[in-house]
Amino acid sequence: MSKERIDLRLRQLEELADRTIQTNQSARGRVGGNVVDSVLYTELRTSTISFILSVLGSKHPYYTELADKYENATATYARRIVGVLKGLRGELDNGWLDDLRGIVSAEIFTDFIGMAEHLLDEGYKDPAAVIIGSVLEGHLRTLSQKHELPIAQLREGKEVPIKADTLNASLYKANVYNLTRQKSVVAWLDLRNNAAHGNFQEYSQEQVKLMYLGVLDFLA
Repeated sequence: MSKERIDLRLRQLEELADRTIQTNQSARGRVGGNVVDSVLYTELRTSTISFILSVLGSKHPYYTELADKYENATATYARRIVGVLKGLRGELDNGWLDDLRGIVSAEIFTDFIGMAEHLLDEGYKDPAAVIIGSVLEGHLRTLSQKHELPIAQLREGKEVPIKADTLNASLYKANVYNLTRQKSVVAWLDLRNNAAHGNFQEYSQEQVKLMYLGVLDFLA
């Protein structure tokens, strides 16, 4: 999800939170203070949880804070959700959210790289090459988002992902990395494409191992 889409969704949630709090009414004997419209509150809570899950993952404190608490539709709980949204807004405006998302992406990539390493150790070079190539493409998309480069384009009214080789060229032109790195990525993507299309004779076990080490260094 791009920074612009995150900002848009945050503004929508902030507006929903305002509408929810405006419905607050007094409720005698209610634990947690005044009540708010239950339909709006449920939408606010579930939408905020879903948003945090998609951007930061299930291990982030914002997610665990909301997922396990604040089920009752009270004004007090609605204001606490507003506090979470304000925290997210501060992180977005100060660039911290990009770093957090990068950490989550890195953890996911590390899991797949570990799978590829195991396959290589067992002599399965072909599925290992496909997995390493997928991790590489994912990293190119993450880098592109971080540097506000497009990762999709409109084609016949539909949003279509930009190909990995085009992302690589754009990252090089934007001086995200040098020509040597750009050429390495070209070679790795070519190897991945051969593996994905069944051209297994076009590369060796040793080449996949070198690809593995190169992409591992690239991720670092």
